[in-house]
Amino acid sequence: MNMDNTLKQKDIAYLPSDKKIEVYKKKGAKIGDKVQIGLGTVLLGNLKRVEIGSGTIIGGYSKFVFEELKIGKNVKINNNADIRSTKIQIDDGTVFENYTYTFQTEIEGGGIGGSNLSLAIIGLIGLLGILGLILRRRHEE
Repeated sequence: MNMDNTLKQKDIAYLPSDKKIEVYKKKGAKIGDKVQIGLGTVLLGNLKRVEIGSGTIIGGYSKFVFEELKIGKNVKINNNADIRSTKIQIDDGTVFENYTYTFQTEIEGGGIGGSNLSLAIIGLIGLLGILGLILRRRHEE
């Protein structure tokens, strides 16, 4: 498989982490040491505006659609993440579980509290909890 610009996204997605990182770096991404990008994961956006901090682990089969992507150091993003926004900034040490995040505006922050993303996730989890309670009550009736 040729490692130049002729690679398609589906080809890049299934490269081993080190080869995938090599391709992204050649296209302008700044990626730190000991970063792992899982099988099936793709970065779809301006790779010259990508920064991924050292020690970050991005699970498999994830998709990032962006104009600018900044991921801090030691971030963990589990499998099957789907994160879409114009500008994505994820702070050092943030952990994402297996969820889909789709935002039309900028995403900044991370961790617990103090960020719009955290509030959006907490709001979504709260809404899902309320819906679960309603469905459980209806089922019990």
